[in-house]
Amino acid sequence: MEDLNLTVNVGDLKQIVKDTLSSSINKSLEKNKQQIELSLDNYFKKGMFDKRESDFDNALDWAVESCFRDGLEKAMEELGYREVIATKAKEILSDPNFIKDLAEKKVRQSLGLSQNS
Repeated sequence: MEDLNLTVNVGDLKQIVKDTLSSSINKSLEKNKQQIELSLDNYFKKGMFDKRESDFDNALDWAVESCFRDGLEKAMEELGYREVIATKAKEILSDPNFIKDLAEKKVRQSLGLSQNS
């Protein structure tokens, strides 16, 4: 019997796995391309508060909301919203009646009394 000396290069192995997975993903995407396009088209044509019917729609809702939140957070940060909030909090807290009025409101709420007395 002939002795086979096989050496496996980690880089080659990674490339084989990557190529195999990429090929499989691309075949699946190509096979379902029309359905994916139709699903995306239907997703964006629906109203904001329409009930989503599929996991695909739910996943897209999550992705769109996540991107929106990240973008909003970045925009607010660039506009210095933390500084604006800190300045407004300082202004509100400098009012001597603020804490008293807030405490009174909370006590009245906890006792079930109206706010106008």
